[in-house]
Amino acid sequence: MGHLPQPHRSWPNATLVEEDLATAIRKLKQSVSGEIDIGGPNLARSVTDLGLIDEYQIYLHPVVLGKGTPFFAASRPPLRLINHERIGADVIQLTYVPA
Repeated sequence: MGHLPQPHRSWPNATLVEEDLATAIRKLKQSVSGEIDIGGPNLARSVTDLGLIDEYQIYLHPVVLGKGTPFFAASRPPLRLINHERIGADVIQLTYVPA
């Protein structure tokens, strides 16, 4: 029995990057005002390694997970906490910048 192809996923406002990642992120930062979300620990690590993240917004939820890829898959970059905010009854947003 053959393997069926997976359906193509799409996200609103998503961009498929076919060029050098550093160049694509720099262009995106110049063309977008406001925040740019980086999804997934592997992409976040690549952009962190390139030194292109200006701010980390980490949301803490009271959930214990036993599997998955950690957000900082390699050693955590040096960070400085600049803000914290309670969101609802169960979530805290921590905002860090590279130190």
